[in-house]
Amino acid sequence: MMRRYVLVVLVIFTLFVIVSLSSPARSIHAQESTPPADTSDSPDGTLAPIPTLFPTTNDPLLVSIPFGETFDTNWGWESDGVWVFDPATAYDGGGWYVDGLTREMNSTLTYNFPIDLHGTLSVQLVYRHRGKLPGSDLIAVDLSLDGGETWFSIDQQIGLATDWDRHIVDLTDYRGQVIRLRFRVTTGVQLPGDDATPDATATTPTEEVSANTEDAANDTDIASAAITADPEGTATNAAALIPEGYWLDNLTIQYVVQPAVAVDYNGPRTHLGLHLVVGAQREPVLALAEQLRKIGRPLGTVKGITGTEDILNAVKAESPETVIVFRSMLNGDGKRTDCPNLHNDPVAEAQQWIAGYQTYWHTVNADYFEIMNECQYPASWLLPFSIEAMRVASTYGECILLFSFGVGNPDPAQYYDLLPAYQYALDNPCGPGKHHGIAMHAYGYGKTTLVSESGIYLGLRHRLAYAIVLSEIPDAIKLPVYLTEAGPGDGRADFSCQDVTRDVVQYTRELELDPYIRGFHLWNIGPLQPWTDFTSCLPMIGNALVNYYGG
Repeated sequence: MMRRYVLVVLVIFTLFVIVSLSSPARSIHAQESTPPADTSDSPDGTLAPIPTLFPTTNDPLLVSIPFGETFDTNWGWESDGVWVFDPATAYDGGGWYVDGLTREMNSTLTYNFPIDLHGTLSVQLVYRHRGKLPGSDLIAVDLSLDGGETWFSIDQQIGLATDWDRHIVDLTDYRGQVIRLRFRVTTGVQLPGDDATPDATATTPTEEVSANTEDAANDTDIASAAITADPEGTATNAAALIPEGYWLDNLTIQYVVQPAVAVDYNGPRTHLGLHLVVGAQREPVLALAEQLRKIGRPLGTVKGITGTEDILNAVKAESPETVIVFRSMLNGDGKRTDCPNLHNDPVAEAQQWIAGYQTYWHTVNADYFEIMNECQYPASWLLPFSIEAMRVASTYGECILLFSFGVGNPDPAQYYDLLPAYQYALDNPCGPGKHHGIAMHAYGYGKTTLVSESGIYLGLRHRLAYAIVLSEIPDAIKLPVYLTEAGPGDGRADFSCQDVTRDVVQYTRELELDPYIRGFHLWNIGPLQPWTDFTSCLPMIGNALVNYYGG
């Protein structure tokens, strides 16, 4: 049977970077995709500005990060040996593979552009790979520090049998340098018993995957295998489904922050949380909270809006460890409003705004109160408003979540202007061992993309912000960040429970790399039109998380 080598690469670099972020190899597919409309929890569906997914740079040669490559084309990469570009059948569309039929061959795949690792934080290379290779074969990651004149190996694997596992390589020793990156596969001599000889039934990568489209779709990830097996959590022997060979796909360079200070995070919880709207059912939510608490991983957080107060209080009683977030959609005179009045003085408006919430906030046993919803305000107004809002809320003994920027917003550079709010939150705790926090929103793009697969500019946009924030204020890692809206697609599109559950597990795994992220609220639980209601998926999600956490 034909042997091929297929590798899916997710490259995560933890470092401080210049915020004029770009890559010459940004995905053509992503450039042509339309980002989601603003999926607020507002029934009237007010739309925020559509974000720019990929900033541009004036320097086409030196790549600063973050950077994403989905291999929709083979542009930007130079192959040598038997690396071949496959336009259709990798992890997510196009990708690269090594045909292992040719033995005693050294094959390299080199990125054509230098990558700038100047910064102050640690750096990691993380990638996913899939396939089978015999013990006579070597898979290596090579770097060059002299523009590609000479290369050295920083990671080697002898043989392989894996199904989209994630492999981490520490690059901290190369901070402050400009590197070149390549992947190298060396096939050894033919060994006795090795079936890498051609036969009459051998297929090309496209033929093999096309003939098994359904199987490939269900095993693209260990998380996927765990959750799509069945809703009762029966294990699947994914190893039996691994094809012979080796594939490469979906490369990104992004941030992972290693905590340099103690984080005031109280015990193990799930990253998963729920976003409740009017009409949400009490029983499925409480059942999930009870199920997760029994395995020692309480439901991390639940957010609700006006009309869900009773459920929020019931969850807190059932699972005291669960962090409750409440956003009142009423303020002051009882009229519905998402945003404070930009035309007022920001300090005076903050005082009136927080005072106007008190009647409604007192009905919920909440840990945090979200004070606005996707209000696109200039930092010159938002900064004094936010600082005064924290001060006033503290006088009431309340902790608040700031900003609540819409998906794909704001421009990361705006966080430089907001740094004094972070410093104020650190210097002025809202309670014993407790700080005010930050709210953000995250979705996929279009109607088909999972939030966990929407990349650095949407689902993982917090990493752009925190590359700036933590480089300037390292202790800001203590301030909790909640993704108070997060979900697949644009919030309106229907997804199967299998896809939603896979999204939850994959997003959980990704967010575990970001210690400042305390949880995300899955949009949406409750029958509020036009938003999709995922209540029916909660049993499958619960079982998948029990499996994920080893319960």
